[in-house]
Amino acid sequence: LPGHSFLAKATTVISSTLLNEVSYNYASNYGSQDRGSVTLNGAYLAPAGLSIQRLFPLGDGRPDKVPNLSFSGGWGGVDSSYYPWWAHHNIQSVTDNFSWSHGKHSFKFGGTYQYSVTPVEAQVSDQGSYSFSGVFSNDPIADFLLGKGSSYSQLNNRVTPYYDYHQLELYAQDTWKVLPRLTLNLGVRYFY
Repeated sequence: LPGHSFLAKATTVISSTLLNEVSYNYASNYGSQDRGSVTLNGAYLAPAGLSIQRLFPLGDGRPDKVPNLSFSGGWGGVDSSYYPWWAHHNIQSVTDNFSWSHGKHSFKFGGTYQYSVTPVEAQVSDQGSYSFSGVFSNDPIADFLLGKGSSYSQLNNRVTPYYDYHQLELYAQDTWKVLPRLTLNLGVRYFY
């Protein structure tokens, strides 16, 4: 997938014992929404003459895929995959790390704030999904051959939800040289 990224970082030496590092990062990857990011291969198209009724008509530009079929009782199934799939990830983050050396201690404090805007078009079962459980004949394969599914589901339209999030991480740590042969690394981290 094509992508772009940008990173800016500033390091400031405040004194011989104090250091501060600040960075900003932007990253984006995306595929063409017109083409989608998943390519279908193999025998996924419904064969000519297949007359399985759908609840909703296929949308424009949608392939006429074989419906998904699932069977209870340990039988395998048929899954013609989710399609189309498209996502555009836009992630920005700001990080600040502060270091302080004091006697036998090396302290570090800092955090990262991240924000993501991610529209995702992941459509499942636009071709329909049948389940066969043997509820009609006590055998799921017999139910399939009789055309009697125990359940059916199908999407009726395409949606592109946005999965946006804010993320905050903070930390504090101390590398403490207690004795010449004993160093303790202590720290806490907060993640939200």
